[in-house]
Amino acid sequence: MNTEFIGQNIHFAVNLLASLAMFSVFWLIFDAWTQRKKVIETIKWLGFLLLAVGFLVNGAVIERFGGGGGFISDELPLISEILRIFGYIFIVVGQLADPLMKKPTYADGAATTQTTAPAILGPVAILKLVILPILPLMAALLYWRRATIGLERHLKPLAYAFVGLAIFELLSLAVTLQSTANPLVYNLVAVFGPLWWAAQIILLGSSLVFGNWVWRYLIKRLSSQIFIVLVTTTVCIYFASTVGFSYLLLNNTRNQALTDLTTASNVLDYAVGSQKSELAAQAEAVVTRPQVISAAQQGDHPAMQTAIGDYAAKHQLSSVTVTDGDGKILLRSEDPDRWGDSLSDDSLVQRALIGRAATSVKTSDGVLAPIVTLISIQPIRDANNLIVGSLSASRTISNAFVDGIKSATDLDSTVYAGNRRSATTLMTTDGRNRAIGIKETNFDITDTVINKGKSFSGEVTYQNRVYLAAYTPLKDADNTPVGMLLVARPASDLLATATRSVELAFVIAVGLLALSVVPVYLLSKKIAGSVK
Repeated sequence: MNTEFIGQNIHFAVNLLASLAMFSVFWLIFDAWTQRKKVIETIKWLGFLLLAVGFLVNGAVIERFGGGGGFISDELPLISEILRIFGYIFIVVGQLADPLMKKPTYADGAATTQTTAPAILGPVAILKLVILPILPLMAALLYWRRATIGLERHLKPLAYAFVGLAIFELLSLAVTLQSTANPLVYNLVAVFGPLWWAAQIILLGSSLVFGNWVWRYLIKRLSSQIFIVLVTTTVCIYFASTVGFSYLLLNNTRNQALTDLTTASNVLDYAVGSQKSELAAQAEAVVTRPQVISAAQQGDHPAMQTAIGDYAAKHQLSSVTVTDGDGKILLRSEDPDRWGDSLSDDSLVQRALIGRAATSVKTSDGVLAPIVTLISIQPIRDANNLIVGSLSASRTISNAFVDGIKSATDLDSTVYAGNRRSATTLMTTDGRNRAIGIKETNFDITDTVINKGKSFSGEVTYQNRVYLAAYTPLKDADNTPVGMLLVARPASDLLATATRSVELAFVIAVGLLALSVVPVYLLSKKIAGSVK
C-alpha cells in the first residue's frame, strides 16, 4: 500500500509540475502576444495552455486506487488525452505557420537571403496510440529545425523537452498491454511498474527543462516573475494539503482494516473452536452407547466395528479410533482391518485413560501439503464409572472449511501446519490451483505467532501482490502453537474504499488551482505596480 500511496502522489506531483511548466511557457508567449497579438502566437500559447490543463487533469487521475472505477476516474484520462492531443496539434500548427527567421548569406559581396523549404511531414494516424507520441515528436523536430536551420538557437531546449514528452507519451501507452496473460510483460507494463516509473522520471525531466527555459526569460519581467512565483507557491500549498489529506485518510483506513482483520482472525479461531466443540459432542454421544461400552470392556473388535458402523462417514469425520483400557486399538474407522497395536504412549490417549477428555490439533505430512486435523478424545466408562477405554473423533481441516470462511466474510483464509499452508483460498499465479504447501518465510510472522504464540497483523506479499493480513496461533491441547490461522484481503480492496475521497481531493485541488490563477494574476500585477 505504501508503494501505491507514494506512486500515486508522485504521479500527482510530476503532473502538477508538468502543468506548471507548460503554464509558464504559455504565460511567456501570452505576455508577448499582448504586445502584438499575432494569430500565430495565439495558436502557440493556446497549445501550451491546453497542455497545461491536460497535465493538470491527468494529475487527478487515480492510477490504481481501487483498481479504477472511481466516480469520474473513467472520464479523466480521456479528457486529459484529448486536451494534450489538441495542445500538441496547436503547437505543431503554430510552428508550421510561423516562418523561419531569415538566415543571411553572402554572394559576390551582396547580401541575399535564403530560406529552407519546410520539412515534409508524414501522415498522422488518427488512432490515439499513434497520435500521442507522434505529435510531441513532431513539435520537437519543428523546434529543432527552427533552432538549427533557422537562427533561433534559444529554442533548442524546447526541442529536447518535447522529445522527452514524446517518450513519456509512448511509455504511458504501455497501460494498453495490461490485459496480457504473460506475467513478465504484465510486471513490466503494470501501473507502478518499471515503465510507469520511467515515464514519470522522463516527464519530470522534460518539465524541468521547460521550467528552466522559461525562468531565464521571466527574470527580465517583474510582473510575470511575481505571477509565476505566486502560482508555484499556490501549487505547492495545494499539493502539500492534498498529499497530507490522502495520507491521513489512507492511514486511518489501513489501521481500521487491520483492526477488522484481527477481529476476523479471532472469528476464524472461534470457527475452529466450534469445530472442536462439535467433535467433542459427537465423541461424547458415541461413548455413551451400551454397545460401545460393552465392546470396550470385552476388547471385542468385531463387536466394536458393529457398534461404530458408518458413524464416521455419516458425520463427515476423518476417523474414529477406539482403544481398550490399556490403550490397545480396537477399531480404526478408516482402516477397520488394522487393529491390535497400542496407543498407550499417545498423550491424548493417556489423558482419556485417566478420565480427562481433551480436544487438540495435530499436524502431519501429506503428499502435496501438510494436514491439520482436529481431534476430540473421550474416556469410555462402564456402569460403575470405571474407565474401560477411549474414543477419539477427528476431522481434517480442508479447503472447504476456508472456502466457507471466505463465503461468509469475503476474506481470504489460510490454515497453516507449522509454517506451511495446509488449506487456503489463495491461488497460484495461474489462478487455477490453490497455493498449498508453501512456507511462510517472513521471520517476524513465524517468530511472533509460532514461537511466541501471539497474534500478528500487518502488510504481507503473496505472489507479488500486497495484502493486509492478520495471523492467529493455532494451538494444541497443551496450549502450544502448532500452526497458524490467517485472514487477509488485498490492499487494493482497501484502497477501493478510499478511492472516491482521494479522487475527490485531487479533483478539488485541481479545480482550486485553476480558479486561483485569476486572483494570483491580479495580485502579482498589484505587487509589480507597487514596486514600480
